[in-house]
Amino acid sequence: LELSLHLLDHLQQEVSALVYLATPENFAFLGPAPTARIAGQIHRSCGPSGHNRDYLFDLAQVLRDLSICDPHVFELEAAVRALDHQGEPLGHRLQP
Repeated sequence: LELSLHLLDHLQQEVSALVYLATPENFAFLGPAPTARIAGQIHRSCGPSGHNRDYLFDLAQVLRDLSICDPHVFELEAAVRALDHQGEPLGHRLQP
């Protein structure tokens, strides 16, 4: 889904944003699940843009840079980093 956003800052900018929505029709849709299970899927999964863990790490850093607190994202980041430290192997691209 591509959107045009009007930012509420002093510059009154308009930017384009690409939003990915997870729906039950997606073969990789996990749905509501405990943090450890979501973290495991993120750690194991890879898409056209690379490993999902890298996307998560980048997202968490951007949120910090913007002073945005998202406890769910930060909890997932910590859980995925813990999998890295445990030596869990990186995953592969999911196939339907």
